[in-house]
Amino acid sequence: MAKFITLDNLTYFLGKVKTWVQGLGYQTADQVNTIVTGKGYQTAQQVTSAIESATANMATDSELTDAVSGMATQTWVGEQGYQTAANVNSIVDGKGFATTTAMNSAIGAAKTEMQSAINAAVSSVYEPKGSVAFASLPALAAGMVGDVYNVTDAFTTTASFVEGAGKKYPAGTNVVCVADGDAQKWDVLSGMVDLSGYVQDSDLEAVTTTEIDAMFA
Repeated sequence: MAKFITLDNLTYFLGKVKTWVQGLGYQTADQVNTIVTGKGYQTAQQVTSAIESATANMATDSELTDAVSGMATQTWVGEQGYQTAANVNSIVDGKGFATTTAMNSAIGAAKTEMQSAINAAVSSVYEPKGSVAFASLPALAAGMVGDVYNVTDAFTTTASFVEGAGKKYPAGTNVVCVADGDAQKWDVLSGMVDLSGYVQDSDLEAVTTTEIDAMFA
């Protein structure tokens, strides 16, 4: 019978560990805090309070605005021969360079076109054809490329498969017709997963406190 731990088990186990650790002489968090405080070190709350007190008299947004009110204006900068953003944009446009907006627009259009092409390609590659027994798979032909079949029984591959002959697959496996040079072959896509070896809920049993006590005996 497999064992599992419940929340109550875990709480009990942690209590046992805490008692055991304290018995070895280690300090708890509260004890460490008491020692640190006794050494004169600052707690996080004390540091935060000190920072708030130190920054209480810093300049406000209004005070900063008043302080920079006498600084050079954009007009004054322009009179010194420097270029404004509008000037630079005009020069760039005149040289035929693309702006960030134009580049983003072009990239977005290209991505949309590419995604559409991918969607169209994917939709044309695989086409579900339903479920059939392995013996009833249709004969391979060029016009079948992309056709997907769900094989309803377990089977062993033949030379007509990309995987080669002799590979075993369970019922529910999907196969698709693909081009292999000038010929066509089947290619295995997926199969059913056998879960018979996994532990079931009915096989699980909670660990008991007696079993946990035995670990610390």
